[in-house]
Amino acid sequence: HHFGSINRYRAGALNTSPRKQNPSTEISSAEKRGLIVVQLSSLLSILSTTLVAFAPASALVQKLGSARATSLLSILAASSAVIEILFSPSVGRLMDIFGRKPPLLIVLVAIALSQLTVVLSNESTWSLCMGKFAHTLGIGLFFQTIGQAILTDVTGSGACPERLSSALGMQAALISIGFLVGALSAGKLQSSFGLTASYGLAALLAFGNV
Repeated sequence: HHFGSINRYRAGALNTSPRKQNPSTEISSAEKRGLIVVQLSSLLSILSTTLVAFAPASALVQKLGSARATSLLSILAASSAVIEILFSPSVGRLMDIFGRKPPLLIVLVAIALSQLTVVLSNESTWSLCMGKFAHTLGIGLFFQTIGQAILTDVTGSGACPERLSSALGMQAALISIGFLVGALSAGKLQSSFGLTASYGLAALLAFGNV
């Protein structure tokens, strides 16, 4: 009977211990917290910037006229895109040297301060331009460089690539929700309470994100 049990065990008919799950498919509590933080930060970032994303165009048209405002906005968009392309590799190297948190905080603080500056300067032309530039550049760096690196870290994608795919899908859903809520709220907020209130609420969300 003893030898029969051994033979059945060798053949796989007898299992004396519970099967362990593959550790690569599990995610630690620290990784879960990190994932929640970066996803919440993504939601707040897109929500705070979408609340005032369309405000500079109308405000600058009133201040400068349609032709000058359009030209200025085009220059701001092109400049932020060029700077993002040129400095993204440097941001990546800085993250490897100093970690992910310092560059992330710098970008989030810059967005928040640019929104607060519009409020404090009473919607001046230069502050609206600075806010538009900071939003475009900051969101680009956040989602294309910093956010991707952090998601890769907290999901441990080298051991289990499907974690990163799942995290990216959730982040895309949160970005869509933030953009939808922000876009729907922006017009109502600005028409009811004014441009300063819109930037004030955006700044509160941005500083909360920090």
